[in-house]
Amino acid sequence: MIGKTVLAVLAVCLAVAIARPKGLKKERRDMILRSKNHGFEKAVQGACPEGWSDGSSVGLGCVFADLGDPDVDEPTAEVDCAKFGEGGRLVEIYNQDQMHFLQNMLGLIENESLGDLGGYIYWWIGLNDIQSEGEFVWPSGNAADFTNWDTDYNEPYPDPNSEYNCVQMQSAEFFSLLWMTWYCDDTDSLFPVCQIPQAA
Repeated sequence: MIGKTVLAVLAVCLAVAIARPKGLKKERRDMILRSKNHGFEKAVQGACPEGWSDGSSVGLGCVFADLGDPDVDEPTAEVDCAKFGEGGRLVEIYNQDQMHFLQNMLGLIENESLGDLGGYIYWWIGLNDIQSEGEFVWPSGNAADFTNWDTDYNEPYPDPNSEYNCVQMQSAEFFSLLWMTWYCDDTDSLFPVCQIPQAA
């Protein structure tokens, strides 16, 4: 009897892993509830344009959470970021220091400006595997030597049909900006994180 139950549970888990429904994002129920006092510190503007944060201390250059372009797909987010100036693009992340900077910056923005979304917030970054399935690269062409995948949800999600080609970061407030692959044409609660890289 126990063996049949275990087999049934495994069959259900396998079915869920194979058939990833498009509405899975909304069904996530494992949010970590946190107090509002996270110790987030406002990033300085430095030599960056008005409203941007100076991430040069961690090699990011100028970074901007584009709240003025909500619910945009990844190609539109990339175009929107390019309009901000020479070299403008979706953010590229190469190490844990940069992730920590973004966690602080975006966590503060979520607390101050997007609290009404209750953690249902996603951020576009530049990483994708559009050209070759499973080979994730940044807009600059650099390989993804550093990643922050949501491994509890089997990310990067196995994608034999090459449908989930773009990468989103989940809420800073509730999911620590863990990365997930998703449809590039997704527009649900998404905001671009733009970057103007610092000069080499």
